[in-house]
Amino acid sequence: MLDKKLVSSQLSLLPTEKQPWPRLERIDLPEDDKDDYPRDSITAYTKARNWDSPDQIIYFFCDIHADADAFLLSLLASGGIALMGPADDDFVLTEQGSQALFIIGGDCFDKGPSTLDLLDLIYQLKLKGAEVILLAGNHDIRTYMGILYAEHKDPLLDHMFVRMAVKSAPLFKEI
Repeated sequence: MLDKKLVSSQLSLLPTEKQPWPRLERIDLPEDDKDDYPRDSITAYTKARNWDSPDQIIYFFCDIHADADAFLLSLLASGGIALMGPADDDFVLTEQGSQALFIIGGDCFDKGPSTLDLLDLIYQLKLKGAEVILLAGNHDIRTYMGILYAEHKDPLLDHMFVRMAVKSAPLFKEI
């Protein structure tokens, strides 16, 4: 079950401003930070190319690692959903969210406390009409492979559980 009290208490800590990309002003960052470039560099780079931008809003989430509460907070911060009540499925797509594409960029499994709640939240998002694309990350594939080979007696496959060990224990405990 999602911890709506925790989520509600964290809402005030979420960012409230949006910033378009590419960032066109230079932000005062350490010299070794190469992620932001001066405006003239970006302008020169973009003028030399044809750019297509999507017609719809795209929300991209990745590395959720079985933390359903954090994913719910991310959905709220994006503006794609609004809470309507205390139950796990008491949320609605906002007008913006109903027109958007929600991409989940993998690593949904292992590490976190609530894999099953996370999967249910993704399912509820789809049931409410969200367009969702779910990509598999390396943690998801490793979990799938571990489950797939769980009944095999081949010692060459034992490394699947050794590598998953602590990271997948919360998932196996839930199941």
